[in-house]
Amino acid sequence: MTNAPIIRVLNFIAQKLILLLGIVCFGFVSYHACRYIYAFKSYSEEYVEAYFDAPGKGLLALMITLIGMLFCVVPVRRSALLEKGVERILLPALMGISFFAAIYWVHISHSMPYNDQLYLTICAGEFAQGNFEQLSAGGYAGYYPHQLPLILVLEVLFRLLHTTSYLVVQYLNAILLPLMILGGYLAVKAMFRETGVAFVYLCLIMGCLPVIFYVPYVYGEIASFTFVFWEIWALCGFLQNGRVSYAIAALISSTAAFVFRKNTLIILIAVGIVLLWHAVLAKTWKPVLLLIGMILCVVLVQAFVLQFYELRSGIQIGSGIPSSAWVAMGLMDGWPGPGWFNNMNREIYQASGFDPLTADAMAKSAIAERLQVFRADPAYARAFFRCKILTQWNEPTYGAFYLNYSFSEPLQEGSFVYRVFDGDLNISLSNFMNHYQFVIYVLAVIGMVLQLFRNRKPIELLPQIALIGGFFFSLLWEAKSRYALPYLVLMVPVAAYGIEQVRAVLSLALGRYFATRPEMLDAARIDHDPSINDATLGGFDDRRDADKEQTARFYLFRRSKQSQKNNEAK
Repeated sequence: MTNAPIIRVLNFIAQKLILLLGIVCFGFVSYHACRYIYAFKSYSEEYVEAYFDAPGKGLLALMITLIGMLFCVVPVRRSALLEKGVERILLPALMGISFFAAIYWVHISHSMPYNDQLYLTICAGEFAQGNFEQLSAGGYAGYYPHQLPLILVLEVLFRLLHTTSYLVVQYLNAILLPLMILGGYLAVKAMFRETGVAFVYLCLIMGCLPVIFYVPYVYGEIASFTFVFWEIWALCGFLQNGRVSYAIAALISSTAAFVFRKNTLIILIAVGIVLLWHAVLAKTWKPVLLLIGMILCVVLVQAFVLQFYELRSGIQIGSGIPSSAWVAMGLMDGWPGPGWFNNMNREIYQASGFDPLTADAMAKSAIAERLQVFRADPAYARAFFRCKILTQWNEPTYGAFYLNYSFSEPLQEGSFVYRVFDGDLNISLSNFMNHYQFVIYVLAVIGMVLQLFRNRKPIELLPQIALIGGFFFSLLWEAKSRYALPYLVLMVPVAAYGIEQVRAVLSLALGRYFATRPEMLDAARIDHDPSINDATLGGFDDRRDADKEQTARFYLFRRSKQSQKNNEAK
């Protein structure tokens, strides 16, 4: 065999393995999302409990969404005017609504930072004033030096605006939210190259309420979502035409996403897989060069920030708590749940005398002990990791209420904010998020299933690769439902693709009722082509009298598949 057939076979196998693995992982999550709901017992402590859910309600929400989206997307796809209206009216309207809703929520919620959020703002404020005590071994930045790039961004903002108020970050999140929606729309449109998928994405992202409620959260979540979507858009442009401008945009976006949230390294790994995959298929070194550039930018930014603060403070900054300490904590059982934060990583670092090498050895010893326990009792190991996954991925608010349950002003009983956090609206919003989560999960699985029957480009599998990476990362790392939120946002495009492919299948099965304007035009053109006769229609003769348009569409579908096979053979 020559190299070309081998590459095609390996490409086929890789596509199917990725999709099958995604179907298994998120089929498991979807099944349990239908049966159970995981919720915070109270917002005063980080403890999640499981409750029985009503499967009928989730399935009803799924059917309503599917039917509603199908009957919305078909008219849009049939009308050129409506397709333009999506970008000229719906997209700006959604961006405007999200911006004003975010500004309003920041203004009335009076949410203030605590825990990590608070320490980030304290560090940035003190550094801006020349106080670098937090860089010492026992300071917050000494424990977590990986946070220094984000702290530097906050310090720059505080210096530029002559303030140390956390409101700067909250309003910045409100500004970035509509840019996230725009970036997602452009990324989906470039990735799948179908207006219908981009339209469905806009409809689905409107229901992603956890993102709205994360706007007051003084951290890098909203910013990282935004830059990840713009990174995907730039990657699509670069892989399609190879322009340097797209490569530069991808470098900037990936680096910015890393600065705001270090866990976007999982997405960077997925991007690396896609770039290498594309380089092999296209037989070009350009994607490899871009990947090297992305890795260098991330490494150099971290090194530059550490060196910058060492020069300013005169303090030698260590590596902080080793990653193995987080993994060790992620394998522990007990309060508040399997793998959830119990301060073990800090305790290991303190017990080591703030020595990263000693702390790493202690953490690895704890990991080895836990692995021995899992090997001795496989049933316990399965129960542990099952519970750890579900408490993160099936908690529908993703900590949006718990993490913002700190206020600069006391909540007034009966007020709108009180009702959102502690009243009737909290129940309604939590139920909506629960159904939304289930719908997105199932539609994403449907999208993966339908992708099995089509040959996909590597860039179209980027979300799925990142989702799988995030799933397995959550098995090992410290558990938090907050860590699953980026993957919910990334799953929305896959769910949108699922709805569009369901429409395409129904178009083939039921004819003109679900056909789009391009499909109907192509079918009509073929149906009136005198060169098409009984011989060319082949096995579809019996359908011609009943529905000529449907017969023509089947012929078009078969011809396009044959043409695709011929092109691949060449």
